[in-house]
Amino acid sequence: MNTIPDLQLSQELQELYLENKEWRSEIDFLKDEHRFFTKLFTAEKLAKIKHGKEQVELIGASLAQLQQKIEDLEKLTSKHQHLLESIFADSEQRIGLELIEQNTAIGKEIKLLLATDRIIKKDLFDLVEGVKI
Repeated sequence: MNTIPDLQLSQELQELYLENKEWRSEIDFLKDEHRFFTKLFTAEKLAKIKHGKEQVELIGASLAQLQQKIEDLEKLTSKHQHLLESIFADSEQRIGLELIEQNTAIGKEIKLLLATDRIIKKDLFDLVEGVKI
């Protein structure tokens, strides 16, 4: 296993930890937003839409997939945070480049999740604009 030199290791670990905390915050926001959009999506007025049934079903499926991705990333970032905390607690623990690679992969997944959220949000807003109240 390749190891990271001890120089600046503590600072880099702190940066990874803070980045992970930021991701957790973004996930919490997305969970709240998803809950709001799900309520909006299932609202009585939206349910009365007569046209665009396929679009309604597509958005519903997208919201369900988003929920699963949020849950998966929440578990992954929690596990990653606990790993970082254990490294802080045990200064003798060896740290491999796998930690950086895992951190990078989580960052990419978070960005993908945020992009997916934006697409669903746009689709839902487009659908809601067509609702006459």
